[in-house]
Amino acid sequence: MTKHMVEAIQALRDMRGRSVAEVVMCMKAVKIYTWEEWAYARVQTLRAAELKQQAACQYLRAFSNFQGLVAYVVVATAAFAYYICVLGHDLDSTTAFTSLAWIDLLQDSMQLVPLLFSASIACSVSLNRIQKLMDTAAVEPVLLYSDEDEPEDVGSFADDAAPLASPGPSPGTPALILNNATFRWPEGPLVIDSLSLQVPEGALVLIVGPTGSGKSTLLSGASGALAPARGSRHLRP
Repeated sequence: MTKHMVEAIQALRDMRGRSVAEVVMCMKAVKIYTWEEWAYARVQTLRAAELKQQAACQYLRAFSNFQGLVAYVVVATAAFAYYICVLGHDLDSTTAFTSLAWIDLLQDSMQLVPLLFSASIACSVSLNRIQKLMDTAAVEPVLLYSDEDEPEDVGSFADDAAPLASPGPSPGTPALILNNATFRWPEGPLVIDSLSLQVPEGALVLIVGPTGSGKSTLLSGASGALAPARGSRHLRP
């Protein structure tokens, strides 16, 4: 089982899990718009691709096990041939059965070698995925203030006076700015490509579209939960 196969299986498994989660979270919309067949076909397509990779891994593992079984016969035949033809000794029953017993002990150890390699590769891929997640840069909102939004100098206050609150943003100030923003989930295709928009402060915005069109991705990117792959996002907290 190669590292490429393990990475492909885990990527397909993540995509299938996200698709199932989206369908479950949007179950009411799926029922209202009768998108059951589309959702089922989408999940089944990802599942079929995942099973195809799993089958390739199982074939490779079966071939490795077959090599371990064949190695027992090959090693025994080569050892006896060397003992008889090269060293010129006669092969008796005592030598033959003793040699087979030692080779049988080695066979158990040799069969563990492919399993050790498979476990090492799976562990390496998992550690790389965890490290990639830990190395992801933290998303920090960027404050947008114009000169008019800066609080005025109110001077000093008396000891018993309450501090004045800083003025809030004006209604026309953009609360969200996306400039050629592109969003994609890790190990997934592009969902939103080069989107530019401005949402004024206090505005009510409605996002509509079919399941899988990118509504949740847009909200995740706008709220700061998902960093843009390209472009910029400015969000007033």
